[in-house]
Formats: sequence, C-alpha cells, structure tokens
Amino acid sequence: MIKEIKTIPLAAFLSHLGHEPAARKGTRLWYKSPLRQEQTPSFKVETTLNCWYDFGLGKGGNLIDLATELYQSTDLRYLMRCIANSYPVPSVQTVASSFATRHSAPSIERFEVVPLEHRALVAYLQERGIPAHIAKAKCKEAHYGVNGKSYFAVAFDNISGGWELRNRYFKGCRGRKDISYLPWSRDGPSTECTVFEGFIDYLSALALGIISGADAIILQCHQGCALSQRLYRHQLLP
Repeated sequence: MIKEIKTIPLAAFLSHLGHEPAARKGTRLWYKSPLRQEQTPSFKVETTLNCWYDFGLGKGGNLIDLATELYQSTDLRYLMRCIANSYPVPSVQTVASSFATRHSAPSIERFEVVPLEHRALVAYLQERGIPAHIAKAKCKEAHYGVNGKSYFAVAFDNISGGWELRNRYFKGCRGRKDISYLPWSRDGPSTECTVFEGFIDYLSALALGIISGADAIILQCHQGCALSQRLYRHQLLP
C-alpha cells in the first residue's frame, strides 16, 4: 500500500490541494511552496522521479515525506487517511478508512491560548481577506505540541470550551466540537441571528460589513440533527 501511495503523481496530488505550477522547465515543475508563504517559486517537482524539493526549507522526498510536512505528523496511518481524503485512490481510501476506526489523529499536548499577535497567523488570515484588526479582536493564538514538536495556530472558541484551530497547513479542533455563539450586544439577544458554517465565513462577513446588529451562530460542525439539538439545548432555537 505504501508503494502504491508513492506512485501517486505529485503534480496531481498538489493540484487536488489547489496548487498549480508557476513554471515548467523540461521535466521539472516549479511551484510557490505549499509549505510556506513565498513570492518566487522555489518548490520543485521532478516528474520523472516523482519527488520534490523545497529550496527554502532545504527538505524534499516522496509523497509521504510531503504529507509529513503538510499535515505535521509522522503517524503513517494518519497520513494515509489525509492522502486518501485529498486524492481519489480507491484502494488507498479503503485501507485508510479501516485504519480510521482504530486510530485517531495525534493528540495535542501543552495547549496554551494567548492574544493573536504572530505575524504568520495574521498574514494567513489577511490572505483570506480578514483584516488584522478584526482577526485580533475575534481570534486567539494557540501554542501546542504534537509528537514532541511545537506548533501554533489561529484559535476560535466554542460554547463547550473547545477550540477550532487553523493555520496554513492544518485544520483541526482541540477539545469538544460544538457551535460558537456571538451576541452582537451585551444587553441581551438580538431580534436577528445570522448563521455561518465556519468562523472564517463569520470573519469574512464582518470584513465585508454585511452583518450589523445581529447575533451570530457558527456551526463549526456537520452533525445535522445533532446540531439542532445543540441549538435547542443552549436555548438558541425556540
């Protein structure tokens, strides 16, 4: 199975993730690195060897090596699930789904939340159209460890004390998954309420100025009926 994963064309895998080459020179494709922010492409894919090298990081290898950097994990089973979710290889998806019932993603350790200040995180949100003043007012900055390595991410809390975590290479949650509820005023519930799928949508709406005077519910999950039960339990639905 690992051998089959390694045969997945790197260029096709990157394309599924939304990365297209900026230039082609013979059998070499040049990209703006998917592992960091840059203006001049310095991430090379050699199509004949199906390998990559990031000149800015001084790292390279095969698809599994790339997934290790993208998903910030060395857990092979977890990486297989991530690859299967990103690239439609039926046999890989079948095996990865069987692993999913027995293994979970690496646990988050040494979790700490501080005010959002890190330039890389602010820049990440700005790239998604969120001005710095809105990002800093509505989000926090989380520092945590995974498998002995230190990471940081934008953090957005929910009503159960959990945190949605986002950075350029990671999307996850720490603690219990639940909705977020943001009242427009401290004086009491508003007569209007807007609903968003995720907190980036909510921040985008604030940036566009399309909500004013309305409370906000951010789903942060896709549990269908269970979501309605949460809304009822927290008295956000009649």
